[in-house]
Amino acid sequence: MRAGLLLVALSAQADMSALLAQAESKGYQAYVRVEVHGVPVYERGLGLANRALNVPWSGQTVVDIGSIVKPMAQLALWDLVVKGRLSTSDTLGKYLPLRGNKAALPIDLVMKHRAGLPDIFGDDYEPMTREGLLEKINQCKLVYPPGKGYLYSNSGYSLLAMVIERITNGKFEDELRKVEFGPADCPSIGYIRPRWSRRMLTHGYELGGEDWGSPLDHFWFYDGPGWNLRGNGGMLSTMSDLAKWARAVGTPGKVFSQKLLGLWLPNVYGPSAKPGSGWAFAGGNGYFDTVAYFNQSLDLTVVMASNVKHREIEDFGSQIFKLARQMASPEHPGIKSED
Repeated sequence: MRAGLLLVALSAQADMSALLAQAESKGYQAYVRVEVHGVPVYERGLGLANRALNVPWSGQTVVDIGSIVKPMAQLALWDLVVKGRLSTSDTLGKYLPLRGNKAALPIDLVMKHRAGLPDIFGDDYEPMTREGLLEKINQCKLVYPPGKGYLYSNSGYSLLAMVIERITNGKFEDELRKVEFGPADCPSIGYIRPRWSRRMLTHGYELGGEDWGSPLDHFWFYDGPGWNLRGNGGMLSTMSDLAKWARAVGTPGKVFSQKLLGLWLPNVYGPSAKPGSGWAFAGGNGYFDTVAYFNQSLDLTVVMASNVKHREIEDFGSQIFKLARQMASPEHPGIKSED
């Protein structure tokens, strides 16, 4: 039986390599990392994270994690709920200077993208201030009555980040470092607190080869990006720390309690979701596409990212997850790395 499982795992490695070779032949630049019990059992980089400096993809390259910031924000909010400092039935107006029907929006609906708030009010990298975004939201019309529809709303998560700051009397990034990144031992995740080497920053590329640069080549305030991006995306992380974060927050008792995870996952995936279920979150900005997956029952973590426009590693996501699950054998011999 064990020999059979081992053969399945080794076959999955070979199939993963063939799949990623196919992706590379089609112009994908990417990185895939599979961990079982927190130990890497497979990793492969396709192409370069930074062409000008000839830096290959690796676990230490730093990439924009996009909307994976949203589940990070959700966990911080649920941490406040469990500590009795917040209720998801609280309205935004309890914490923020909003007016009219925006002030009456409950946090629960904002978290679920069901509050009727517009998606975004401009480019990610324009100098949108906190006050500027609040005024834009005060002046806007809701897209639909609260609770009567669904519209993915980045602006809603920027407001939730403001709520976190109001309750904790600190910065959004600092609260996440306190309750998530610190306990998970993920010092490279953040907006400005990590001190990344510029050489390790992944660049985004047009399909034709033009270099978009890294997020830090575009406008940021001294304490992070503008508020069109802050709270809903835009943090950077090494791929290895992103894997550590996924496993740490997904395993009851490592960072968060079973109770908190039992509140969080059903809020994201519906009432049938349980902490032992597998989950995945993704984010990007058109150039970067980053995914974090964790399956508690297998103690399986997968992170992957890509950096070429219109060549998103998510295109192969279901196949990668399937092969990764086959690698989760108790007899797995260890890491297989291919550059």
